[in-house]
Amino acid sequence: MKARAALPLGMILLLAGCAGGVSRIGGAQYESYYDAELVRYAARTGQIPVVVAGNPFGDDAAVVAAMRPPAWLADARFVPVGTAPDYYRVVLVFGQTPKGWSAEAACKLIDGDPAIPAGRADRLQATFCGGARPVSSLFAEGPSIAGASDPAFRKFLGQVVSVLLPAKNPRPIAGP
Repeated sequence: MKARAALPLGMILLLAGCAGGVSRIGGAQYESYYDAELVRYAARTGQIPVVVAGNPFGDDAAVVAAMRPPAWLADARFVPVGTAPDYYRVVLVFGQTPKGWSAEAACKLIDGDPAIPAGRADRLQATFCGGARPVSSLFAEGPSIAGASDPAFRKFLGQVVSVLLPAKNPRPIAGP
């Protein structure tokens, strides 16, 4: 049976610069097998597909363009789903709260979901999926955001990506 490590909600607090406001990232969970090699394998084509649901801006490509990979994965880039193999992918669900959505449900989204209404840009659930299973996930609240090209949005997504795809599992499960 696979174990899941979790960081308690509110344990991770990332502070942005004064202009960007404060982002709170919590509820981060990592499967015991999460590691950098798995993420590198997912990005082996140089691309990591992204599914966007509840897009507050209406343009998935603009949201994906605002994303940057973590420094340890600098040779990869995020792309809209459908432009790269998508077994491994990142799913962003805007406007959902921890009580309103699950990482498992997010991983079932392949092309987004028109039934999910446009959400708030400053609240999102992010999940790194392997097929229909979450590998890592988190919930985030960010500063007020004017649009997909807002520097505060780029900073917010940068913080989300750095926690969602860390260079090593922050809570590995010890073996026997």
